[in-house]
Amino acid sequence: MIEIAIAVRAAVLLALLVISGGALARAGGRRADVFDAVWCGLALVSLVGTLLARAGQFSLLSLGVIVGCVAVVGYVIGRGRAPTAAPAPRMSRIRAFAAVAGFATALWASPPYETFMAAADSTMYVNAGVHLARTGSYEVPGTIAPLLDPALAKAVFASVGRLDQGPYIRLPGGLLMTRRDATTAAPAFFPLVSTWTGILTAVGGPAFAPAVAPLAMGLAVWALTLFAGETFGLASAAITALVFVGNFAVWWFGRFTMSEPLTIAFVWGALVFLGRGAPGAAGIMLALASLARAETLVFAVMALAWWAVWVPVRARDLGLLAGGLVMTGLIAGMSAVGMPNHHLAYLWNDVSMMLVRWMFPLAPALADGRFATVVALLPMIPLLLVIGILAMGGDTTRNIARVLVTAAIVLAVVAYARLFLGLDTVRHVRWLATSMSPLGLLCAVVGLGFVWSRGGPAGRFAVALTIIVAAVFLPSPRVSAYQPWAMRRYLPVVLPGLALATGAVLGACFQSPRRWLQGAGVALALTTVALQLPPTLVSRRAGYFVGTLEGVTHLAQQIPENALVVVDGSFADLQLQVPLWLMFGRESIAADGGGPAWRALLTALVATGRPVYWVQNRFAPAPTGPGMAFAPVQGTRDITVVLPDSPIDVPPAAVMRRLVPIGVYGVTSTG
Repeated sequence: MIEIAIAVRAAVLLALLVISGGALARAGGRRADVFDAVWCGLALVSLVGTLLARAGQFSLLSLGVIVGCVAVVGYVIGRGRAPTAAPAPRMSRIRAFAAVAGFATALWASPPYETFMAAADSTMYVNAGVHLARTGSYEVPGTIAPLLDPALAKAVFASVGRLDQGPYIRLPGGLLMTRRDATTAAPAFFPLVSTWTGILTAVGGPAFAPAVAPLAMGLAVWALTLFAGETFGLASAAITALVFVGNFAVWWFGRFTMSEPLTIAFVWGALVFLGRGAPGAAGIMLALASLARAETLVFAVMALAWWAVWVPVRARDLGLLAGGLVMTGLIAGMSAVGMPNHHLAYLWNDVSMMLVRWMFPLAPALADGRFATVVALLPMIPLLLVIGILAMGGDTTRNIARVLVTAAIVLAVVAYARLFLGLDTVRHVRWLATSMSPLGLLCAVVGLGFVWSRGGPAGRFAVALTIIVAAVFLPSPRVSAYQPWAMRRYLPVVLPGLALATGAVLGACFQSPRRWLQGAGVALALTTVALQLPPTLVSRRAGYFVGTLEGVTHLAQQIPENALVVVDGSFADLQLQVPLWLMFGRESIAADGGGPAWRALLTALVATGRPVYWVQNRFAPAPTGPGMAFAPVQGTRDITVVLPDSPIDVPPAAVMRRLVPIGVYGVTSTG
């Protein structure tokens, strides 16, 4: 009966998504094919679900009612509009192939990893969704923080921003507070993925939450393949799909729940709409991609500005694209108002440190005249710009816009790169070559020029976006120095853009009347895919993260629902505290055992009268503290976590089994 109920809920949700999406597309005067209906419905459900979650009113019922009402309005509006013509048979084959490629990718990436613990950002994305389905809100209510005096709170809740500016870490693993005495905390990461893990949890329970990974990657491949096919033909679509899906990063993040697959789906869905002559819908999709990765909005604006001055586009199309981007971006941005943001805190940290670094060489530069020389040469910059504008010929106003926009983008990219130390562009290019093979990267670089010349306005927008994102992240991906993790930065735009470029140029070879070019195109495509596949084939049967849901469920069953749980800080990287609180409602806090802050924290919690538990390594000495008694809880069992392992420059090819010996103690007062 449970399986039948899950199937019914899933079927109703899917039907509502497709029907509402089709109604919205028809309201815009379009003949809605399956892609139109799915993406418009996906956008509507994503936006409504995120806003409901931010308002604390999320449920499948409220989501369904609002989406259904919008569908009715869209249907009424669309009845009076004549739809566009039906697609040609050639396009129908391409659209069918793209849908099949997406479905096959979702199967290829299944089953998803159980990243309920010990999986960095993925653990928070999954558990935040479970919490959303359980409570109806992103925010996590807490009672511990207001109990602590300011000195103890400062010792326990570290500040992300320098100079103690906040936000403050409520729970290691991604839960933040705006104040140290706040009564609520919020997940640190982007909301869209947690919205969908929440929707899937509401449909089928916590075990269904990670399924967003293969589903989103299937949608991503569908959109990319469709864009390649509608722009360059079926052969290019097939090669693009093979090259992209053969990439280890695509398979890995199709199983490891993160924000990037949904970002790909919306970014490349936007390009499909742009290629179909629906710039307003394209702008909406780009804005919704920022709910999965906020920097996507910045990149989209930069690419839009550059595209507007370098590509001949109609003012109406430009206005619709910009209007959809801005309007939906503002609505989506409502979900971030008042939420703690560690990304802005990290940016402030980097800017302040950059200013400090610049202060030290400034005094010698003032003394020896180098600073004065630079100031004297500054008037040369506008002179050089004028010379460049005049040399270009043609429309002077447009040339001014081109030079200014290009200069602004270059300065922004350089300034961003200067925020960080340890830039290593060559190493990161090697990481890209490792990901898609040196041959694939070479074909892609050649193919970018082909996409620019043959891809029309939408293809040029894709090239501009790919180059801008690559220029920003190749000097520093701004993540841990580990090749599989760094690929996250290139996954939403750069890797699909390079796969598209490879597919476009090799597809053109295959479609050539010359037999030798056809053979070369097929050989290069197959060789590229064959060079990419080994890491995936090696890791496919590794069984990473298996059993974590069962392990944390058993641990939670040993602790009463109203208990306060203190987890030893040595377990922080395992993130046991995250599912204990967000999934099972056992309010948790992490603290290093044995120090005065630890004793003061336990004393304050025991004084509340609620059950208090301490979780530590089972092999460590039993805890002691003045005025407190620690009684071991019987029935707990260890958890074994299967983790990936490899050198930092290559995808994981080994398995590391980490035993987590868990000891749980009930804490009571002896006074």
